[in-house]
Amino acid sequence: MRRFMANPLIALGRFVLVWFIILLSPGLVFSWTGKAVHIKDGDTIVVLRDHTEVDVRLYGIDCPEKRQHFGTRAKRFTAKMVGMQRVEVQEMDVDRYGRVVGLVALAGSGESLNAALLYNGLAWVYHKYCGQDFCGRWITLERKAKLAKRGLWGQPNPIPPWEWRHGGRSGSQSRSGAGGDKDCSDFSTQAQAQRFFEAHQPGDPHQLDGDGDGQVCEGLP
Repeated sequence: MRRFMANPLIALGRFVLVWFIILLSPGLVFSWTGKAVHIKDGDTIVVLRDHTEVDVRLYGIDCPEKRQHFGTRAKRFTAKMVGMQRVEVQEMDVDRYGRVVGLVALAGSGESLNAALLYNGLAWVYHKYCGQDFCGRWITLERKAKLAKRGLWGQPNPIPPWEWRHGGRSGSQSRSGAGGDKDCSDFSTQAQAQRFFEAHQPGDPHQLDGDGDGQVCEGLP
């Protein structure tokens, strides 16, 4: 029986093609797990990976800055969802500050932090830096949050953080007389919180009235 030897150039080409496909597959090469040990803000976390702390900036979204309304709330949401939890990071890029830019999900469940922030009205799609196919689905999540007035969309004129960073701070998300984003821990008594709440009506821009009964921070003395 005649035996055929594979053309070495063809074999090499196949080998290169296989590795090219692998390199383009984030799930195989650029995906790793670690523990979220610190939350810097809504869209930036520190993940402990193999005894090394890695700064991770969430891909494709932009949360309110710390000094904007809902900046603190976005940070708390991120801390509650992934703080001290094992997460999977799918690397998409490295930014000019040396941070990994990526998709972050709870390890095991696969629940996306990026998408959860959008769904809950705590982030914008960062159109300038969101060029993947799934960004279209994220735009839909943002639109639904806006229609439902979830999170920051409950404000009349929320300012995107990229505009706020460049001086557009005169709208409803700037640090004005409201004194920045507040929560119940910022007040000593319920009466103090109630006065603040009533002074900044209509609406509840700080979301102090969780059950909508007009009485805020009812756990305070």
